[in-house]
Amino acid sequence: MDREIIDLLWLGYEDVSGLWEITWQDRATGPTDRRIDTLVALLRSGLIEVARGPWSLDFDDARRLTSDEARRTLLDERCWKGPDPYDDIGEHVLRFVTTDAGFEAYREATVRGRGGPEPVED
Repeated sequence: MDREIIDLLWLGYEDVSGLWEITWQDRATGPTDRRIDTLVALLRSGLIEVARGPWSLDFDDARRLTSDEARRTLLDERCWKGPDPYDDIGEHVLRFVTTDAGFEAYREATVRGRGGPEPVED
């Protein structure tokens, strides 16, 4: 597992995160085929969940996207810029969390796989 995916899984485990908060190695802005493919693969593998809706809406209450919906939605550059204060329905706000399976994959890649320090859980 590459460092970028490890960082993404940690970000989604630490807190509900927006796409605009991900640090990508290529430093490009907006959607790229590689970014979309990465997120869809993680979603399809059950390592993350992606939801759409206003930033103020609790993640658990937001509508989850399927991998097919996510692929189409991720093509829109507005999804990569963060919440629009004038968008009450949050149509373009995408957030993600790391699932239990995703955290296990993260631990496998960091703690067991590389001998790195295990993150402290509260």
